[in-house]
Amino acid sequence: MRPKAHVVTSVIFFLPVYMFTNSIIMSFLFCLTQVLVDIDHVFDYLFFSKKPYSLKKFFQKGNPLTWSNVVFFFHSWEWVAILFGFCLNTKNIFAWAVFGGYFLHMAADEVINRITYKILKIDKFYYFFIFRCINNFNIDRICHDRNAFLESMRNE
Repeated sequence: MRPKAHVVTSVIFFLPVYMFTNSIIMSFLFCLTQVLVDIDHVFDYLFFSKKPYSLKKFFQKGNPLTWSNVVFFFHSWEWVAILFGFCLNTKNIFAWAVFGGYFLHMAADEVINRITYKILKIDKFYYFFIFRCINNFNIDRICHDRNAFLESMRNE
């Protein structure tokens, strides 16, 4: 999902989370986490993108698909599971807010990106960090038809 879509999703969920928790802090943590998971895109952009860097290039649709590798460290169901275990063991209500935002971000990316980027043929294990690691973060091993997507972008 595009960053703007995560911001919109956060705004939509702010009130329901507040109504459920009666806590501005929990609502804020939920929404902030839901957006900040995408910080790993910045790291990958700086590491894999060719210079010169620009905001326009960073926010260009499909930009990560022009790189040969993607790490997206925080886009991982393993982190969701670890955070869930942490929440169960600590019973910290603020950790639950972070978990909720993280889970929503991952679920939205999992569903929306598979629809939006259907032509890519994203591997079913794409959102598992271990899978990306096993495949040396090589985008052609985790997105099975990147060239078709890039061609469609050129034709737009």
